[in-house]
Amino acid sequence: MLGATYNDLAVALSLEGNHEEAIKVRGETLEIYRKHLGDRHPFTATILNNLSNNYSALGEYDIAKQYSEEALKIRRELLKDHYDTAKSLFDLGMVHKNREEFKDAKAYLRECESMQRVLDDPTMISELERLVYTVTM
Repeated sequence: MLGATYNDLAVALSLEGNHEEAIKVRGETLEIYRKHLGDRHPFTATILNNLSNNYSALGEYDIAKQYSEEALKIRRELLKDHYDTAKSLFDLGMVHKNREEFKDAKAYLRECESMQRVLDDPTMISELERLVYTVTM
């Protein structure tokens, strides 16, 4: 319960643009989740992915990449083709885009697009097609 409360607080902080404080709270949440749920749990992956997004918002793409890769690894292992796995692919693609690693960005975004097609999410597919086109330019 405490982990979920911290996560909600971190969401509010992120929405306010207070990413430094959100990172601190999410770090505490991550410790709680790892202790009680383990390193390989979907909730743990969610916190890792959210940490990646906070670090990306601060322009700290190396750290964001590490968290995003860890979240994706967990989600691939546990969830396979799932919306959360696609979200990790998308977020990792955006980290690579922000690092100007366009080849890697396209690869992750295309994989995300492919997974979204399997999951039959037409709204996300349309957005991803536009984004992949933009990265290709």
